[in-house]
Amino acid sequence: MRSFISRDSHEVMKRKPTIMFLNRTFPGQKGLNGRLLADLAQAFVKDGWEVSVVTTDKNYKISSTMKRLSGLSVYRVGTSYKKTLWGYFVAYMRLLIKGLSLPGHHIVVTLTDPPMLITAGQLIARVKGSRHVHWCQDVYPDLLPPMGVKIPKLLMSFLKRHSKKALNKSYRIVTTGRCMARHMIKKGVQPKKISVIPNWYDADLLLEDKTFKGTGEKKKGKALAFTDDDNKFRVLYTGKLSRLHPIQPIVKAAQSLQKTHPDIEFVFSGDGVGYKNLARARSELGLTNIRLLPEQPAKNLPVLARSGDIHLVILHEKAVGMSVPGKFYSALAVERPVLFLGPEECEVGQIIDDYGCGTVIAPDNLNGFLMAVQSYRESSSYWDRAHKGAVKAAKVLTPEQSLQLWLDKMQSILRDL
Repeated sequence: MRSFISRDSHEVMKRKPTIMFLNRTFPGQKGLNGRLLADLAQAFVKDGWEVSVVTTDKNYKISSTMKRLSGLSVYRVGTSYKKTLWGYFVAYMRLLIKGLSLPGHHIVVTLTDPPMLITAGQLIARVKGSRHVHWCQDVYPDLLPPMGVKIPKLLMSFLKRHSKKALNKSYRIVTTGRCMARHMIKKGVQPKKISVIPNWYDADLLLEDKTFKGTGEKKKGKALAFTDDDNKFRVLYTGKLSRLHPIQPIVKAAQSLQKTHPDIEFVFSGDGVGYKNLARARSELGLTNIRLLPEQPAKNLPVLARSGDIHLVILHEKAVGMSVPGKFYSALAVERPVLFLGPEECEVGQIIDDYGCGTVIAPDNLNGFLMAVQSYRESSSYWDRAHKGAVKAAKVLTPEQSLQLWLDKMQSILRDL
């Protein structure tokens, strides 16, 4: 069978370039990966590419904004699959079958939801004669133990070998942080295949919020359950709280600060098992300085993000090099200092060190955590230094920069055809 790309390179470059993305989620489903994918797909369309997105759940309709992009085709298969072994398997098979049924594309890009989707992308690329690129948001199966998933040693060893083989078969691998690239190299992945392109914040966070412009609406504060005149110093966490985000340091810090600094409060907005555990601890210990909000609609996110005096980012120490918290970039978008409870070697810790936009504290360092929160509350110069660092970082780590890096990288692959 003649390969889709086995033609004269000059003829390939004359054609409109085509790219296919595969991922379990895409807006309006929830999830950071889906939002990033939507941004990237739109950037490719605007750059003159024909873009296909293969995702799940026919119940969701494509947005009017997406419909206006003539070069974008979104293919939804099946229903919304739960994050169980069976749910992931069914989603994997649906995405694979649909990808194989579509015409060939120059480049096939897989994300990491469901896990091992990389192998589906490689099969599609091999059958269609395409180049395969793996966009690694999370490193599986390595991330499973920190997530609390118990896997027999023999099975884990088998999965790791299979993962390494699949990664080395990819034409290119895009990681979201330097820590992830180092982790892959330690796994035995060829360094020449790896590129680092950071994730980016939602550009809508930069928009002026209109819902709370009027003084009447602002006083009611219906959406956020608090008002700007609460006179509280807010440590804000937004997004999912999973087993990758240990909450025990927060609980202990809240216990201590409730006695010494009643004007400091921790505000959490999102979902995940961690919220249930946090609600239980708050109730049992009477922690009135922890406030839990439901996950907010997109229109409330700008005002919510700006309501935090500092932003909290958390990552399990054992997950370094396997995941990079995306909420970190949202904090930079609204120019807030970041308090990172996690390993220094993580990309978040490295950026904080590069720009001075916050503080890195090991999760088991309770005294360090307490001192950092109190310093941000009590010292305007301490807060201001980190704020200036966040402003500086936000000017560099922009959506435009990351999207352009993606476009440049895929253009280089086209030239290799």
